[in-house]
Amino acid sequence: RAAAFLVEDGELVTSTSTSIDAATVEAIGASLLAAGVPICNALSEEEIIVTVDLEAPEWSALKEVAPDGAGCAWSVPIRSDRGAPLRGCIELYGPAALHPRDEDWTVLRLAGRLITIAVDHAETRERLIHDAEIDPLTGTPNRRVVSAALAQLFDRHEYGRAVCFIDLDRLKVVNDALGHDAGDLLIREAADRLTRAVGADGLVGRFGGDEFVAIANSSDIDCDAFAQRCLDAFARPIMIGGRNWHLSASIGAVVVDDQRTPTEVLRDADTAMYEAKRAGRARWRRFQTSDRELVRRRMQLEQRLGDGIRYGNMWAWFQPVVRVSDWSFVGMEALARWEIDPESWVAPNEFIPLAEELGLIDELGSVMLSQAIDGREAVVTACGEPCAVSINVSPVQVRS
Repeated sequence: RAAAFLVEDGELVTSTSTSIDAATVEAIGASLLAAGVPICNALSEEEIIVTVDLEAPEWSALKEVAPDGAGCAWSVPIRSDRGAPLRGCIELYGPAALHPRDEDWTVLRLAGRLITIAVDHAETRERLIHDAEIDPLTGTPNRRVVSAALAQLFDRHEYGRAVCFIDLDRLKVVNDALGHDAGDLLIREAADRLTRAVGADGLVGRFGGDEFVAIANSSDIDCDAFAQRCLDAFARPIMIGGRNWHLSASIGAVVVDDQRTPTEVLRDADTAMYEAKRAGRARWRRFQTSDRELVRRRMQLEQRLGDGIRYGNMWAWFQPVVRVSDWSFVGMEALARWEIDPESWVAPNEFIPLAEELGLIDELGSVMLSQAIDGREAVVTACGEPCAVSINVSPVQVRS
C-alpha cells in the first residue's frame, strides 16, 4: 500500500492514496513531518530510498498511524527537475522489515520520476495560467480576466451591476519628474488602494497603462456609492521620491443592462471617465446617453483638426481694441476661428483644448501669428497709422 505526499516550506500541501483511507493518509503525513523522514533527505544530492523498520522503537509514532499490519515503510524522495529542494515523498508500506530488491528499486525510481514530472507539469501549468491572468506589475487581474468577468455577467443575465472605468490623473507628471520606476510605484499603490476599497464587494483589475476597471459583485451595490468608494481610495497622498504626491483619478461609472454588449459597457464607462477628466479630474461621472454624441463630435474634430490648420480653414478674426476714455481705436486682438464646413464654425473652447492635447497647438499658434501680422499690415496700409495687434498664447506653448 502506498501514499504520495508533497511538502512546501515544511508544510504538507498535498496527500493522496488509492489504497489507504484519507484519515490514515493525513495522520501519516503529520507523523512524517514530525519525524522528519522526507525532510532528512532534503540536502542529499543522491536519489535514495529510505527503509524504515516500523518495529524499531524510534519509529513507534509512525507505527501508530501506519496501515494495519504494516511492518516496514519505504520512503522515495520526490525532487523537482528544476533543482528545487525536496518536494515530498512516496511512502510504501509492507508487512515485514524488508529491503527493496533490484526490481523494487527500478519501480520505485520510476514512480518517483513520474511523480516528479507530474508535479513539474502541474506547476508549469499553474504558472502559465497565473501569467496569463495576473498583471505582473500590480498583481491584480489583467484585462483578459476583467473582460471575461464582464462577459460572464451577460452570459448569466446578471444585470444591474456597477462598472467603473478608472484613469489615474497626472501620471505623466510623475514619470517626467521622477522616472518610470516612480510611475510604476504609483500604479502599484493605486491598485492596492482600489483593491482594499472595493474589498469583497467586487473585482478590481488593471486594464492597461494607468487604467483600472472595478466591477461590483452584486446588483444591490449602488452604482454611485461604488464609484465614490473608488474615488475615496485616492484621498491620501503617496510618498514618492521624498515628497508627497496627491494621487487622484477620474472615474466613469455605468450600470450593466441588457441594452449593451460588454464592449459597449466598457466604452460607455470610458466615455464617462473622459468627461469626468474634462470637467476637472479627481471626480466620478455617471454615464449619460448624451455622452455618446460628445464622443462622436470629439472624434470628428480630432480627425479634421490637423487638416483644418494646414489647409487654410483656420482664420484670425480681429476684434478692435479701443481706449475707453475717448473710444478711439488703438489696436486689435486676433482671435482664432475654425471654419470646419462652409457656414459652419467650431468654437475656440472646443478646438483649442483639443489642439493642446493632440500636440497641434504650436502649429495653430504659428498660423494665427502669421495671419495677425498680415492683418496688422493691412490695417496700417488702410489707416496710415501704427496699429498694435495682440494674440493669445496657450499655456502649453509657454511651457514648451
